[in-house]
Amino acid sequence: MNNKDKFLYSLHQARLEHTKWVSKMRILASGVIDSDIETPKSFFDTNFSKWFQEKATYLLFEEKCNSLKEIEILMQHLDSEYMLLYNICVKNRSKTFLGKIKPLGKKDEGYAQKYLHSIQFMTKKLEDLLQELNKGIINVRENSFYFMEMQEDEKSDKNSKSKKYHSGARGAYQD
Repeated sequence: MNNKDKFLYSLHQARLEHTKWVSKMRILASGVIDSDIETPKSFFDTNFSKWFQEKATYLLFEEKCNSLKEIEILMQHLDSEYMLLYNICVKNRSKTFLGKIKPLGKKDEGYAQKYLHSIQFMTKKLEDLLQELNKGIINVRENSFYFMEMQEDEKSDKNSKSKKYHSGARGAYQD
């Protein structure tokens, strides 16, 4: 698998991660607080955002992809809408005298649905931009994806550094 294919695969995985995140937002906006649902403090803590920061930003600067610039702006808007939804559904949620979380009120429910609708609308735009990016990558030179090798080298260096072997009079051992 060449570097371009690795990038396309990582793009596909990032899209899946974003779809999972939107599903979690639907649950969050419904007012259900479930301990199994991990709610990041910011959209920039999501796996999609991490992919964008770790992989896509290289192409943003190397190839001047317009769709990546638009995705970056859209991510900022997604973060602001997510923060509004998070504040209503998690952070500022009322509790009973015994500490149990109260259900969302009608007003908060309406705001939560409004922010969810906005997130879903922006997600549709994001999907279109990612599809455009996917098509545009075909025209990008293979050597523009050099960063994929650099990232693999960094991962292998971390793995090799974490496992140090020592030998001595009493045998060999690993840190």
